Amino acid sequence: MKIIQLILLLAMFSCSDRTPHQNNRALNSEAQSETQVWKSEVAETLKLYGHRNWIVVADGAYPQQSNPAIKTITVDASQLEVIQFVNQRIEQAGHVDANIF
Repeated sequence: MKIIQLILLLAMFSCSDRTPHQNNRALNSEAQSETQVWKSEVAETLKLYGHRNWIVVADGAYPQQSNPAIKTITVDASQLEVIQFVNQRIEQAGHVDANIF
């Protein structure tokens, strides 16, 4: 029985077509791609905003919003990183100002 388990285990590892270094590179580029997705989505959305729009940066405990007019962007980054990015984009935008609460 242990020989069969060993053979199955070896078969699973031998089926991988990437080396660990290639896997890490793929994961890093995927993480960078996800980061660019939320950043570009925030930047594009900010272009549409005016003086009555809100941007809320909250943690995972923030309640799910059901209003279809509310756009939720889930981000895999720290709150500080998100706040810094959003604040930077607001400062660069000439058509909006921030009131930070």
